[in-house]
Amino acid sequence: MIENAESAVSLTYGGPSRPPAFKPCERFNRDGSRCSNDTHHVDAWCRRPGCDGFRRAGTASAPPPTPDTATGGLPRARQADGDAAALPYFEPGTVHITTAAIDSYRYHHGGSMESARGELRDMLEAFAPTAAVRSSQGYISLLRDGYKLILNADLDVLTSYFTVHRERTWAQLQAGVTSRFPGGGSKGSPGEPLKKPAEFQSLTCDPQTVELKPRHLRAFAVRTDLEHLAGGQLEVAFRRFIVEKFASQPGVVRRDNLVEFTEGDVRVIFSADQQRVLTVFWPRRADAED
Repeated sequence: MIENAESAVSLTYGGPSRPPAFKPCERFNRDGSRCSNDTHHVDAWCRRPGCDGFRRAGTASAPPPTPDTATGGLPRARQADGDAAALPYFEPGTVHITTAAIDSYRYHHGGSMESARGELRDMLEAFAPTAAVRSSQGYISLLRDGYKLILNADLDVLTSYFTVHRERTWAQLQAGVTSRFPGGGSKGSPGEPLKKPAEFQSLTCDPQTVELKPRHLRAFAVRTDLEHLAGGQLEVAFRRFIVEKFASQPGVVRRDNLVEFTEGDVRVIFSADQQRVLTVFWPRRADAED
């Protein structure tokens, strides 16, 4: 747990330091047309109704289905291979992301090197507390929803990336975007659906003591334009954000009994007992149905 800053009693969240800068959404709709919305999301996806967030206009340039085999000379276990392993704590924000991992990501999903690096880091932060872990040939694989991140044994280098999905990113899957390929899956992630009928839960944690990790602060800062704050101030801002934004609204209970709260660009997923923050991610797409 991160230690609370001494200024916790006086510093409030207060919102971003400046209004968000809007820019055109860089994504494509399902029919191949470019989205005409504006967005302030750093990943250039508006997530508004009708925008599916594809980086390519059509499916012709998407890679064909390929077996999960070694590429680029890197030892890499097949998707189901390897021994189950415990994952030591590591900070995704400090992991070096190799060109091989970036190239593999862009091969599958398109986009720039910068966007690929950012999305891979988002995945590392989200996978760290939730993914299945496999160890093989000196490498550690994090597996979730048909996506695999391969790190070295020291967990400080992301060496490679693989997915069974033809073009959808993990972020699209979490947002409920359906595949454009027959048989590619008509629903979003099976690991993320909400309970039906809907079940809600009020905020029960103490925002001043709920367990946070540095990765959560980084993810929060990116989504609230608070990257200029020092670590202690950022922690205080996040804890105040929980108080100010979540205390007055119910959280949504998921089928895995985790509880998520969303405000603006920030979706926070808590443990079932709300004593730990597990993931800070983008909100669900406005028209997504789990």
